Amino acid sequence: MDTLPFVDLHCHCLPAIDDGPADLDASLALCRALAADGIGTVVATPHQLGPYEGRTHAAAIRQAVQSLQDELCRHQIPLQLLPGADVRLHEQLIELIAAGEVMTLANRRRWLLLEMPLSPFINIGPLLQDLAARGVGVVFTHPERYPWIRRHLSEVLAWRAESGIKLQVTAASLLGDFGKQVAEFTWHMASLHAIDLVASDAHSAEGLRRPRMTAAAERVRQKLGAEVVQQWFIDAPAALLADVPL
Repeated sequence: MDTLPFVDLHCHCLPAIDDGPADLDASLALCRALAADGIGTVVATPHQLGPYEGRTHAAAIRQAVQSLQDELCRHQIPLQLLPGADVRLHEQLIELIAAGEVMTLANRRRWLLLEMPLSPFINIGPLLQDLAARGVGVVFTHPERYPWIRRHLSEVLAWRAESGIKLQVTAASLLGDFGKQVAEFTWHMASLHAIDLVASDAHSAEGLRRPRMTAAAERVRQKLGAEVVQQWFIDAPAALLADVPL
């Protein structure tokens, strides 16, 4: 495929900050793998809140992104790095965003990557509407991997229609790396036009959580065509970063 470079809005590539790379060497290895996988721009999205509450502060994330970008330049790794976070649902989310303690995509306070608990289903419709009224949109991360969503997809699609949330699936889910059930549900979402963008959600250079964007894009091209690849892997994520309509 010649459709490059990809824009990856969800990646755990910062060293020694969450469950991504343990140190700088591992981080650089992941970044080399990201570049080799056809990614040109990546938003570093360490976990915030949930199990990481009080451990991944916004200022530390911004500093870590700048330090890693300097290392990428020094090692001639062709990757543009931007700050962000994979933010767990929290009762004080709106206040934390307003205070600048929760990171948004590229630190622009326009789009928030939101990670839900694995269970149970929680009706966050009112929260999404409140965020939208304050000019903050939500990118709902890896919905295909939540067991409860198979029973509540209609509610999630209603949130999408009412509040403009975007649904981001993980590249590896399209390839079956998370199991047959997740893969089948991901492609079911695709059949319903319920996917807005694809991201790597990579945590390491090797193993299950390695970058899989090129292989996933090829699978999408075979099943749905090159235009869908362009939309999911390039145009939609780039539009969110630029804050222009999809």
